[in-house]
Amino acid sequence: MTFLVRCFPPRRHLGHGFQFRINHRQTIASSFSPPNPKLDLQVINQLRANQTRMMDELHATCRWGTGSRWGSLETETGMSRLSLSDADKEARDWFVDTTRSLGCSVSVDAMGNTFAVRPGRNRAPPTCVGSHLDTQPSGGRYDGILGVLAGVEMLRVLEENRIVTEFPVGVINWTNEEGARFPISMMASGVWAGEISLEEAHNIREVGGGNATVKSELERIGYLGSMPASFEAMPLAAHFELHIEQGPILESEKQKIGIVEGVQAYRWYTVEVVGQGESVNFLAVFFSPSNHHLTRHARGTHRYHPLQRPSRRPPRRGANDIPLPRRCHQPRRARIHRHPYPLPGQCEHDPRPSPILSRH
Repeated sequence: MTFLVRCFPPRRHLGHGFQFRINHRQTIASSFSPPNPKLDLQVINQLRANQTRMMDELHATCRWGTGSRWGSLETETGMSRLSLSDADKEARDWFVDTTRSLGCSVSVDAMGNTFAVRPGRNRAPPTCVGSHLDTQPSGGRYDGILGVLAGVEMLRVLEENRIVTEFPVGVINWTNEEGARFPISMMASGVWAGEISLEEAHNIREVGGGNATVKSELERIGYLGSMPASFEAMPLAAHFELHIEQGPILESEKQKIGIVEGVQAYRWYTVEVVGQGESVNFLAVFFSPSNHHLTRHARGTHRYHPLQRPSRRPPRRGANDIPLPRRCHQPRRARIHRHPYPLPGQCEHDPRPSPILSRH
């Protein structure tokens, strides 16, 4: 198993900028101050996460929203824990109860982002690790979940060794990072960062034809917090995320861990296509590979004759002709692919009987 570490320095308006990332490594190293002078930095450097405990706890939390089975072992299943679902609420409740038992104060903002902060010797914005507990409908056990559970294990190690840090540290569970149920990924962290308005996020409706919105589901499961969803209300000194690599690069290079230097940028477009609704039996003739029509002549023989294409087409057929950008701007220093990958997102059509092609 290989992992990636995402390091997010503070935003420029927090008064630091990218230079803070370099200096902050020294701050982290010196922040684990012992409760007594005998516990020196050498002892601190010997602290280790309990891998067995962390993995057992990770798999235990996967009982909420277990997905399809792919193997014979107990843990060989996927995950289907959509954001703000009943299963997500159970995982959230576990996170709140567990982090409070480890000495953290827990705050929930207006987007349901949950901040578990362990106090330090000095009052200051915390340095946090975190990710998300929600998954895709057919997700895995490590995407997002690992980042939160690794943070909980960090708290356990600090607590059982009675380590008092110079400044607060914490763990964050961000809401709807996947964007699977409510179609904006990294939605709640985007509200916290000031990139998405709270009103827009609250009014996003779930996919699949339901009427639930982000706000209504936050209210239903009891995670519509009173604290503003803002970096001003909950400032962070820095944020780190342990994340499984969603690809084969580290494994192919026989590396166990790497640091993300760039990610793929993307743009969302909403396109409406209107065409001609018809019976599938009728239109299948026009769009068959041969594009021929079978006719019966008076003498009983079968002959094929080309049939002119209709002037109107079903919208799904026309949607295939929509031009997509071939290139997009990428940061010069980002070590990522220069060409975009056009991918379809959510596709909706008018309600229609099964043998009829929708016109919209």
